[in-house]
Amino acid sequence: MIGHVSQVRLPVRTTYATATQMIQGASEEIIVVGYVFTEGASALVELLAAAQTDRKVLVTIIGNRMRDQLSRLKGMWPAVTPLPAVFSRERLADDPLATLHAKLLLCDRSEALVTSANFSHHGLHANIEIGLHVKSPAIERLSDFLLALINSGEVDSLTEVL
Repeated sequence: MIGHVSQVRLPVRTTYATATQMIQGASEEIIVVGYVFTEGASALVELLAAAQTDRKVLVTIIGNRMRDQLSRLKGMWPAVTPLPAVFSRERLADDPLATLHAKLLLCDRSEALVTSANFSHHGLHANIEIGLHVKSPAIERLSDFLLALINSGEVDSLTEVL
């Protein structure tokens, strides 16, 4: 029936709930890739900092135009905790509209959340977002791809400005 939406009961969770479970379960490495990081993600950022400090998990953040977002990220990151490795895809001179638009959370090279959600209040808690949570050895290939972006210089290290 056109124009009719039935009520379908599906087991769904917020992006935040899934990300929280993944971050708290990580023991070696967390890679976060996002288009935007706003103050609405502060609780998630605190979980990342705790994983880095309490469990010595290696945390890496890769974002779009992170130079513009760095002060916001620093403001959310606990002051007593060293900042993670941060990488940025900056504007391209020949195509200033091109962006890093991916939204991923990878843990321990074996678990991934691939999502439409930005790391913002609405993306994590309120929007209708679609995400896929996968646990598989194949996630290692996705981790390798992200490391190749770093190693090839496709994303810039912001270590010098931290």
